[in-house]
Amino acid sequence: MLRSGGEHADRALWALTGPVEEHASRVVELLTAAPPEVWLSRRRGFLQIVDVHRARELVDLLLNAIDDGDFDSGDRDLGHKLHQLAGRQPAWAAEVLAALVRRAVS
Repeated sequence: MLRSGGEHADRALWALTGPVEEHASRVVELLTAAPPEVWLSRRRGFLQIVDVHRARELVDLLLNAIDDGDFDSGDRDLGHKLHQLAGRQPAWAAEVLAALVRRAVS
């Protein structure tokens, strides 16, 4: 479904938000195996939905998204996500903040 794009990919992405907590590695594997034109255009939305503090793999996805400019618009949702992450995984939050600073000054 992810490979097909369109509405099917949107549904698959939504379905993968459920098991991501317990099966983060597999979910990330499925997402990143999707064609870039399908996954990359949906990555930001997926990261805004999931609780990235639940798995290191999700934080790594967030870091890649920041590096690629997915959050360059200064979106407030990322501020909320960073606040949640800081409360549960402060070291990971520091990494995300550092990535945001690097992106802002580059």
